[in-house]
Amino acid sequence: MNRLVQITDCHLFGRADKTGYNAVNPLTNLKSAIELTVSLRPDAVIVTGDISGDNSALSYQHFL
Repeated sequence: MNRLVQITDCHLFGRADKTGYNAVNPLTNLKSAIELTVSLRPDAVIVTGDISGDNSALSYQHFL
């Protein structure tokens, strides 16, 4: 059986400490999602939706 993980709508900000969306830190949440994903040992990971929440180059760098 194949295991697929989808991560969507990261909405990262250029400032790593910035919160939004009900005082949630998107970068912290993404890091937690990645840790969980690694532990699941998926066959593939698909990233969809908005990576950036402020369209800054730095927010995309955080994603990388």
